[in-house]
Amino acid sequence: VVDRHAQPAGEASGNAAGLFHGIVNAQDGLHARFNRAAAIEAQRVVTTAITGHRVAGAADGLLRLDMASDDAQAAASMQAVLAALGLPPDYVQALDASRASAVCGLALRHAAWFYPGGGWVDPAGLCRADLERAAPLAQFVGMADVQALRHADGTWQLLDASGRVIDSAETVVLANAGESLRLLGQPAWPVGPVRGQISIADAARSGITLPRLPLSGAGYLLPGVGRRMVFGST
Repeated sequence: VVDRHAQPAGEASGNAAGLFHGIVNAQDGLHARFNRAAAIEAQRVVTTAITGHRVAGAADGLLRLDMASDDAQAAASMQAVLAALGLPPDYVQALDASRASAVCGLALRHAAWFYPGGGWVDPAGLCRADLERAAPLAQFVGMADVQALRHADGTWQLLDASGRVIDSAETVVLANAGESLRLLGQPAWPVGPVRGQISIADAARSGITLPRLPLSGAGYLLPGVGRRMVFGST
């Protein structure tokens, strides 16, 4: 893993916290089933990172508010979907506003999907934990700015600004957002940057009571991340 920074995940993945949870879809199509499998695996991986690698986070539940309808109507509809799909309660539960309020410790006005295996994690810490678990098969090379790719003799060569070969391999995975287009020679693909937003405030000075577990809906609000209140829109 080659990175221009000294530590992994220092740019787009450098947020203080990221949420993870499953989804419920009444049709339970391929996308919903894939996301469910991914959410269950994410819980396992994040729990390992928290307990075994001292990564900040929690995998003990997340609430996703149903903002589209009133509480009574939403709760009944959500329960009907779960009954039809037969999803187990350790994956998802439908809670009315009263029960959702009791779970998170805040007064809520909307019904919510409760994902017992959802939660939040420090993305950079999760990347670090993954690299530690993958060693020695994976190695992190920091402070190495890849300026170009060159295909020669069946391998891809990673070149720095002077043309020196940093490393080479039969397969290269580009995980660098918009910079990947530059390394690929600026192909005319319909790809563009999208700016994410996150807000951080001093939790003690805000005077706001934070939830016991992450809340998402029209936006999101996390439990205290250290002494910080983390919330946002994307």
